[in-house]
Amino acid sequence: MSTTFMTGVFMTRRGLAKPIGSMTQYDRIRVGRGSDSQYLHYSDIVPLAQYNIDKVLEIADIITGLCRTPQTFESVLQQLFRRFDLVMDFEQYALVGSTVRSYLAWGKDTGRLQVIFDDHRLLWQQA
Repeated sequence: MSTTFMTGVFMTRRGLAKPIGSMTQYDRIRVGRGSDSQYLHYSDIVPLAQYNIDKVLEIADIITGLCRTPQTFESVLQQLFRRFDLVMDFEQYALVGSTVRSYLAWGKDTGRLQVIFDDHRLLWQQA
C-alpha cells in the first residue's frame, strides 16, 4: 500500500497523473444526512492530503540525505529510528522497513539514489 501511495504522490507532483486515491477519488465528500446533506470539496474541509504529500517528500529528502555515503538498508533504517525516536520491535521493523524499502526503490527509479555492491552487500548512495 505504501508503494502505491508513494507512486501516486510522486506522479502527481510531476504532473504525470491526477491525485486519485481514497481522499481525492471523487473530489467531493458528502457531509450530513438526508435533506441536510451537502457535497463539499475535500480542499474545503480536509487539508490533510497536501500535508501528507509534503511529509512524503520530506521523508524522501531525509532518506536521500542519509545516503550521502554508501549505506546498507539496515543502516538507513537504524538512522531513521534514531532520528524519529522510534522503538524497534518486529512489527515496527516489518512496517517501517517495508516503507523505507519503497522509498529506496523509488529513489533508485527516479535517479536520486544509486545501488552499488561492495563485499557482497547492497549499498544505497546518492546519485
